[in-house]
Formats: sequence, structure tokens, C-alpha cells
Amino acid sequence: NTNNIDNIDTYNKPKFIDIYFYNHIIPGIFAYILFHKILKYSLRKSFIVWIIIHTLYEIKDYYYTYIKNYDIRPNRVNKLNGFFHSDNSFINSIGDTIAAIIGFYMLYYIRNPFAHLILIVLFVLYIIYMSNTHWIDDFAYLKTLL
Repeated sequence: NTNNIDNIDTYNKPKFIDIYFYNHIIPGIFAYILFHKILKYSLRKSFIVWIIIHTLYEIKDYYYTYIKNYDIRPNRVNKLNGFFHSDNSFINSIGDTIAAIIGFYMLYYIRNPFAHLILIVLFVLYIIYMSNTHWIDDFAYLKTLL
């Protein structure tokens, strides 16, 4: 069943929305702040740049899940190499993209400055949380590729 909102998406048990949905909302908020507020791109240009970046991320997931060949398919426990794992479904990439769009437009449609402050605090808490999880190791792995 691909429309469950529970647990974790996997190649064998796809989920449209899983527990990592918020991991795409928060960066969408950051993208709005960076491209539209800080860099002063138009809303349309900011959105296009954000969708291109996020789509490249999802294409990476698609490649490692559906195109790359493995003797034994790595999963989230048995990772391929940090940031690159092969256990995402295509349907989840669509859900993640919707989350990225929701995050991007949250600050645009929520005009209350106090709400903006709350969302920025949530972003900072998200960064703190992510820095204390395996994700920081994933980004450290990316640096070794450079």
C-alpha cells in the first residue's frame, strides 16, 4: 500500500509520506529565506532554483534505488556509504517533493512575523537535531568525495 502515512519508506514497502517528511519541509523554509529574502531572487526564480536543487537530490535517490546494480542491496541499517543509500521508493520522492514545496511556501503564505520567528526557531532546532544524528556523518562522507 503506497498511501500509508507511517513508519519509514523502503524500496520494498513504499510510503508516500513517512517519518522523514519534515526533513524536506524545513529545508524548503530555509530555501525560501535564502533565495527570496537574503539573495532577493523573485519568488518564481527562488522556487525554480529550490525545485531544481531538491529534484537533483531526489534523482540521486532514484539512481541509487532503481538504476545502480548491487550484489546485496544496502538499506538504511546497512548503508551503501553514508548519504547515499538505496532504500527509497519513487512514490516517496513525490511525497518528499510536496513537502519541499510546502516548506518553501510556508513563510510566503504565513505573513505573521511571530510565525516567521517560530519557523526560524524550528529550523535552528532542526539543524541542532540533525547535527546530533547520523546525518552529520553523511555530510562528512560527502566531503571525502571532494
